Amino acid sequence: MFSREAISSFSKKFTSRASQSLQEIRVDVRGPIKPCLFGKHLYFLFFIDDYSRKTWVYFLKEKYNVFNCFKKFKALVEKKISYFIKSLRTNFKRRTKVCMSLFVIILIR
Repeated sequence: MFSREAISSFSKKFTSRASQSLQEIRVDVRGPIKPCLFGKHLYFLFFIDDYSRKTWVYFLKEKYNVFNCFKKFKALVEKKISYFIKSLRTNFKRRTKVCMSLFVIILIR
C-alpha cells in the first residue's frame, strides 16, 4: 500500500532576473580541488549570465589569475554579443577588495 504525502511547491516569491544579456554577470571561484585537474589546476572560475544562464568555466592554477581571466572573458563576450557588462555579482571575501576595485575600473572603461 502506498502512502500519500503532501508535496510542497516552490516558492512563488519573485526573484529579480536580468532583462538583457550581460546585464548582470555572476562570478564564482571554487577550490582548491583535490586531486588537481588538467595539469595542476586547483580552481574553477565560473561566469554566469543572469539573463541567458549561459556559463563559462575557466580552470586556474592560482587564485590570483582571476582578474586576468576576467579581462579575457570581458573582451570575448563584449565582442561576440555587442553588449557591455553592466554589473557583477561575486562570492569574493573582504580580503579581495583590491581585486574588486580593479574589476570596477575595467567595467567603467
